[in-house]
Formats: sequence, structure tokens, C-alpha cells
Amino acid sequence: MIEIGKYLTAIKATNNSALILYADLCGTTALYRDESISVNDQALRMISNIFEPFVEAFENTFVGDERNGKFYINIFGDSIILAERQHVENVHDKLLLFIFRYFNKLIFNTYCENGVPLSIACRAIITKGPIFSFHLKDVSEASVFNSKYVNSSLCGGRTLIKADQTLKGLPIGIYVTADVKELLNVDNSRYIQVGNEKLWFVKYKESQIDINTNGVKLRDFIMGRVRNMNKKEVYEKWQPWIEITEGKEKCISRRIK
Repeated sequence: MIEIGKYLTAIKATNNSALILYADLCGTTALYRDESISVNDQALRMISNIFEPFVEAFENTFVGDERNGKFYINIFGDSIILAERQHVENVHDKLLLFIFRYFNKLIFNTYCENGVPLSIACRAIITKGPIFSFHLKDVSEASVFNSKYVNSSLCGGRTLIKADQTLKGLPIGIYVTADVKELLNVDNSRYIQVGNEKLWFVKYKESQIDINTNGVKLRDFIMGRVRNMNKKEVYEKWQPWIEITEGKEKCISRRIK
């Protein structure tokens, strides 16, 4: 517990080897830049496209007291950070299952503009390393932070910077570092190494994750989305994932600009 000024205290949390999920939300920038969509509609779409799928995937993966206070969670406008706070049984496998479920819900939680389906997707990495965060407590009525209109989400550490840099240039998908991979109960056939890096792409396991919605295969939906949007950058981000899901691709490489 630390004091911040005269009017509030905060809980300081640090961990030198935390299990961390970092998700880069792809598609949010395009949404924010779209002047044809009102700010109000943008806000509503962020709730329905990011927040609600997160809650649903989290509650479908973690049970009982695993949902309450076991993780530090920070949701931003373009990324999500989730770090283990207290012990959760089989946490590595559950975190992987959660991000697959969330990934699936993000893609299918679409809205349409002029008949063109648009989705928020993500590139996510599960890794380990140092992180810190602050959580407000005992806020005085005299403090600016006492207002319900003030939001505070302060977390950091070099692991977050490294996670963000690691995902640069990679296609859509879910990745794990070597120290996490060795703790997962995942068949080796689901891993694809990224070049010679100590980083692995994790493929879908269809028996574990339902990748169908109303009879539409996820890859078929994505192919239609890519063709309709007709954007080279979007296609490059999605094509490796689509081909891996269909069993046509055996390697992952970074896009070099």
C-alpha cells in the first residue's frame, strides 16, 4: 500500500515473472478513423465488439473464485493485458483456451457498413516477465479520483513493450514464447515456429474450440471478409492464418516493410 498525495492510497503490485497475455486489437484504428460512423456508434461498437465478448469468453473459461481477483486485467482502446495475480490451477492451458474463445468471438461479433462485414480481430501472445500495476483504494471525497467520471489504469514493465514489439509484422493469430510453451498441455502438431525465433504460433484444435457459427466455417467467413474489404494489408494479415487453418501452410514469417 502506498500513499499518493493527500487524498488516496493505492495497491502497488509487482511481479518479476508474471504470466501475461497481451492482445493487440486489430481493426480498432480503422474504426476510429471512419468519419462516417458517429462517435456514439463507435463507442457502442467497442462495447459490443470488444468488451462483451471478453466477459463471455472469460466467464466460459474460468469458474468460481477464478473469476474474482485472480488476474490483473487492463482493457484499452487498442489492446488488452491480462496477468495472473494469484494461483489458478492449470492456468497456462486455461489462458490459452480463453484467448482462443475470445479470438473466435471477436471475429464473429461483426457489424456491417454498406454491406461489408467488419470485425475486430487480434494478434495475441502469452509470455512471462516483469510487470507492475497500481490499483486505487481508499479514495477521499476530496480527491479528483473520487469522481465516477475518472478512469485510472496504470500498468507497465518491459514485458509489455517486448510483447508489443514481438507481434509487429506477424499475421493474425495466437503466439506463445518458449517458457510458456513448455508448460502447456498442447500437442506438438499444433505449433508452428516463427522462423528461428523462440516463438510459436498455435493452431486451432477444432474439437476444443467451436469454430462454426450457424453452420459457417470460420475460415470461409474470413475469406469473404477479406475479399469484400479488398485491402492488401488486411489480406496479408489474414492469409497465413487462413492457410494454416486449412492445413495448406506450414510456416510463419514476419512481414518486412
